Amino acid sequence: MPPTSRSQGPKKSVVFVATLLTVITIVACTRDPFDRDRPVILYEGEYTYQPVIAEGPIASFNVSMDATGRMGLAAVTDLHEVTVLENAAGAWVEAGSITASAINGMSVDIAPGALGAWWVLASASDVGMRLYRVGGAGDSSLTIPLFSSTPWDSVGAVLASDPAGRPVAFLKALGLRLVRATLADTGWALDEVLQTTSTAVAWDAYISPSGVEHLVYQRVSTSFSSYRKVNSDSIHASEIPQAGVYPALAVTADETAYVAGSMNEYRNLRLWRWAPEYTADEENPWIAEVLPAETIDPFTGRFAVAIASDETPHVLLAAYDDTERISIIWASRNPDFYGINWTAERVAADIPWRGFADRRRGFRLMLDAFDAPHFFFLSAASDILDSTLYEAVPRP
Repeated sequence: MPPTSRSQGPKKSVVFVATLLTVITIVACTRDPFDRDRPVILYEGEYTYQPVIAEGPIASFNVSMDATGRMGLAAVTDLHEVTVLENAAGAWVEAGSITASAINGMSVDIAPGALGAWWVLASASDVGMRLYRVGGAGDSSLTIPLFSSTPWDSVGAVLASDPAGRPVAFLKALGLRLVRATLADTGWALDEVLQTTSTAVAWDAYISPSGVEHLVYQRVSTSFSSYRKVNSDSIHASEIPQAGVYPALAVTADETAYVAGSMNEYRNLRLWRWAPEYTADEENPWIAEVLPAETIDPFTGRFAVAIASDETPHVLLAAYDDTERISIIWASRNPDFYGINWTAERVAADIPWRGFADRRRGFRLMLDAFDAPHFFFLSAASDILDSTLYEAVPRP
């Protein structure tokens, strides 16, 4: 059954406190819980939608953007296949594909390379993770050397690229610790991320145009998530107070890090900001905004965040409509009013979350060169395993 489009006239924002949360709860509760064939809801009056990848066995995907504003997307689109698309003028076109028997679809990440290329890090059944280059000087497959002869874990890895377009990956050496792997002119270099163990996980990473490296990770399974900032002459590392698992990272032009996620306590959502100028504690240079969620049921296994050039924050998350359906929710606020007057809108509703992919994790957020947010999410009709990958952009 195709999605239902709703035209609601002017975009309606709801204050992200009790009002929005009550609306979502009421709508969810008044729908017939036994109508399993009801269509997915798209809000055509508030967003423009386009299918980036038509219905298929999409297992996972990720997005990135280079310094010129060219957007890239890598998706596991079939058994042992990754498709890479790029968008430079409003339309998504295929930049290339990767077919390898070792690709298993557990995770995929993408980062821009030099000369128009894209780097793709994909989980593999033989060595855990493999790196590929698509476009630019030509497609190629690169094997990241093993650390202590140990395969890489197929999850808990992220990919970035340095200002020269060289790949920098953070991977978990299976049973050992978190490792930074970077490719330079002299070959691969593998460096341990200090104070990590076999249960460490890399959540998100970014390298700024000036070469400053930002990483959000978990040192051990029992710790809160941590943040590491590395520049040419210093390394800062701190634990993010009470930050749970699956946080997302965004970095502004002045190297200020924001982290969106949940506290270890269920339903407590936060947007943390690295702000040593506002704290006297060098061990805890973080301040946090509360994203209220008292009357909705948020899924805390995936978040996305982006910060506009005027410091407007954008957070994307999923919330349950019922046990089988979710909504994709976009939260934001005026940059002049820290911590208050958050608004939220549903980008899509009534998405069945079970399929080849767990659609509760199947969403991403990216700002284009003009600071317009682009939302990516997986959707399908009830009982359909395949997914369609949509891009949604708010209407002016």
